[in-house]
Amino acid sequence: MKITISIISFFAFLLCFTACKKASTPSSNNTGGVGTQLVRIQQGTDPTEDTVLKIVYTGNNIHYIYDSIFDGDTSTPDTLYATYDGSGKLISAADNGNVSATYTYNSSGMLTQIDNMQFGEHEIYNYTYTGGVISQKTWATDAGQGGTPILYRVSNYTVTNGNISEIKLYDRANNLQDDLTFTYGSQAQSATFKQLGLLNIGNLLGIDNFSGFDDYSLDSYFNSNVISSFTEVSSGSVATFTNTFNSGQLPVKIVNNIPGTINSGTSGLFTWFFTYQ
Repeated sequence: MKITISIISFFAFLLCFTACKKASTPSSNNTGGVGTQLVRIQQGTDPTEDTVLKIVYTGNNIHYIYDSIFDGDTSTPDTLYATYDGSGKLISAADNGNVSATYTYNSSGMLTQIDNMQFGEHEIYNYTYTGGVISQKTWATDAGQGGTPILYRVSNYTVTNGNISEIKLYDRANNLQDDLTFTYGSQAQSATFKQLGLLNIGNLLGIDNFSGFDDYSLDSYFNSNVISSFTEVSSGSVATFTNTFNSGQLPVKIVNNIPGTINSGTSGLFTWFFTYQ
C-alpha cells in the first residue's frame, strides 16, 4: 500500500492520492524501454490495482507526475507539478491542494531547506554541510497544530565515496533513535531518481522504499549510486534490494524486502517496475 508518514501519530499510515501501494510477490511484467528517460513507475505487480505513476518532462526536468490506479488513465486529477529556476534547480512543487513544497539553495547551489505543507501539517527540513559534503538534516514540524514548527528529529550523516553510508537519527532531546548503515552498487543514481526523491514529500509518491528506507527517500538526492541494502542497528536486521538493470545500467525492476523485525519503517515485500523512452 502507498504509505505516508504522519507525525501526529508517529509512523501511523496516512492514505494519500487515490491508490495504495501493495506489498506483493514479484512477477514478470513488461519493463524497460529503449531510452534513458524514466516515464512510468508501476508499484506492485497488478496495474489494475496498484499505483501507476506517469512522468512528463520539460527538457530534462520533471514537469509533472500523475498518479493512476489504471494504466493509461490520463484523466486522474491527482497530479504533482514541479517548477524550476533558470539554472534547472527544483524550486517548488504542488499537487491539487493537499501538498506543496519550496526548495532553497545556497550560493554554491547546495540544497539548504525544504519547507512543505502536507495535509495541514507544516514541516521544515534544514540541511548542513561540512567541507561541501552533507553532514546533518534537522526536521521540524507543527504536527498539524499550527504555529511555528518545532524541532522533531536530527539526522547526522556519514558520507563515503559520494554516498550516505550511515544515518544516526536523534530526537529533540539528543537521544539516539536509530542507527542505519547503507551499502551501494556500482550503478549511478540517475538525475531523475534524485528529482523523485525531492518530490516524494511525506511519501506522496509512495516510493520511499526504493530510495533506501521509509522516511529517508529525501536523502537519496545526495547519493551518487543506487542503494543495495541497509542494516538497522537497533534490530540487527538487513533489508535487501534486488535490482534488475537494463543494458544502460538503469533500474527496470526493484524488489525491496524489509523484514518485520525492522520496527522503524514499513515491513514487507515491495516491487517496482520502471519504463524508459
